[in-house]
Amino acid sequence: MLPNLDFRHLVDFTFETEFSYASPNSRETMSPDERITNLTTILKTAVRLKYLCLSTYGPDFYDSENVIPKETPEVLADFQSAVDKLDRLEKLSISHLFGDSSFFLTPPDNVKSLRLQGWTTPSWWLQLSKSPLPNLENLFVHHDVANRCWNNREIWSREELKIKSVAVKTLKRFSGAAPLFAQPDFLDCILAANKGLNGQHDYIAQRQDEVIPQIRGSAESLIGTFSSIVQSRMEELTWRNWDENGSRELRLGPDSVRFFTEACIQALNNWRSYC
Repeated sequence: MLPNLDFRHLVDFTFETEFSYASPNSRETMSPDERITNLTTILKTAVRLKYLCLSTYGPDFYDSENVIPKETPEVLADFQSAVDKLDRLEKLSISHLFGDSSFFLTPPDNVKSLRLQGWTTPSWWLQLSKSPLPNLENLFVHHDVANRCWNNREIWSREELKIKSVAVKTLKRFSGAAPLFAQPDFLDCILAANKGLNGQHDYIAQRQDEVIPQIRGSAESLIGTFSSIVQSRMEELTWRNWDENGSRELRLGPDSVRFFTEACIQALNNWRSYC
């Protein structure tokens, strides 16, 4: 149950909830329907909202292959009805809020900035393409890839995703990433319908050759760490230190280079042992 609070004057609202599995050992006591129903109750009174951010998170959100329970259609319809009445809303951000990955929440007409992130289906993209979004200027739409997505490959291969056209025509900025297993024409349709973009975007349409983000992050960390190690070891090997440490016994040709390289690698191994 929600506390007896007055949301009528709320302008900026951020709601974050922990992701739970469809299992008896769920870490969350609220069911998906209860979570969305509580949100619906808030939104029905928070009619002055201008900024709304709704997200779900979890420590193993991307790694798990467990099934996320879906909301019932009646609960989702009631939630959509509450959002429809937020006629002052200008910015909407939704990240992994719904267990039903085919449910597309249609934003109010006044929304100028829309951020959508999560797991999607072909029907979700078709719903997005048909949504007019008459005042939208900034669109970020990102299909996330997680372990469970590999099980959804069949969905994308079974349904050919052809957008053909989009209803939104007012974009000034477009970014995000397409589904992994599909080659949709969404980007082409967006660029064709939104002349205000001038052909510019930050959207990844072809993802098969995209470096896995977690690997990229790890690589960048290693590069940064090793760069710092090399810089530190290099600065230690001055003429003074070379002489005082007895390193002068090493020849300044291949021996010194090998000594420096081995010192850097040893330092990197020491760093790894603490990770």
